[in-house]
Amino acid sequence: MATFGTIGEFVEGDEDWTEYEERLGHFFAANRIAEEARKRSVLQSVCGAKTYKLMRNLATPKKPGEIDYTELVKLVGNHHNPKPSVIVQRFKLHSHFRKSGQSVANFVAELWQLSEHCDYKDVLDDMLRDRLVCGINNDAIQRRLLGETPPLKKALEISFGMEMAANNAKDIQKGQAGSQSVAVHHVNREAAKSGSSTHTSRQAQAHTHHVKEDDGEAACAFNVFAVDTDEGPPMPYYATVTVEGQDIKFEVEVISEETYRRTWGHKPPPIKPSNLKLRTYTDTLIEKLRCLLADAGITTDPPASPSPSSSS
Repeated sequence: MATFGTIGEFVEGDEDWTEYEERLGHFFAANRIAEEARKRSVLQSVCGAKTYKLMRNLATPKKPGEIDYTELVKLVGNHHNPKPSVIVQRFKLHSHFRKSGQSVANFVAELWQLSEHCDYKDVLDDMLRDRLVCGINNDAIQRRLLGETPPLKKALEISFGMEMAANNAKDIQKGQAGSQSVAVHHVNREAAKSGSSTHTSRQAQAHTHHVKEDDGEAACAFNVFAVDTDEGPPMPYYATVTVEGQDIKFEVEVISEETYRRTWGHKPPPIKPSNLKLRTYTDTLIEKLRCLLADAGITTDPPASPSPSSSS
């Protein structure tokens, strides 16, 4: 008759005696070995010299061959695995927490192992469910379980599902983070005085605002809102103005109509419509944008009079 499977010798440290005994039981069942005497002979033949010597010592004054299989297994089991304290085992279970980075499945497996000698009988599922909720170490999962108070099977389904959803969301976010690169600003304008055109363009990773460009329009004004880029501050507007026969490059500022009125009072310098179109970061077009040209004088004290500006 063919034999199914093999049983090697028992090596303490590589496996638990209880596990070895269970493997023996499966071997006997697969090979239809039911007689106690045959089971005992198989055990003593495959257990190894060290384990057989232990059996002889534990069986004294009898010999291992004179003891029933069930009793012999129990003797070795009590030696290797003395019955633990129920109180201590329950303490270990209820003080066990999920480690940082540990999967929920692995944590649940540890709870099952710790509960083996807790002797909870009919309330075992409730005890495991409670420890899962209290030791999950994840606020989102814990709040969900506390809100529903589901039985163990449902609690496991919720915990596994939420963990998987969180991991999938992280993978999606990582993929998106590597592909986000937007144009920060694109300006096209005419020089204020000379009639030549100046075109400035820069691309960078936008951290503060997302702006877009319209046909024939400037996407943003540098002084309208702050843009944080990795390349440093953007270049401002400049216009060349002739002062006392000398060409001087001035920086053009955008000011509000309120500032315009407050600065020059009842006799402000003349203003004229501007072809420059600006949009805020909310994509709102700045209406009634006009330019003013003011005479610039050179003095030493006080500072020079206002330079050519654009107002809205």
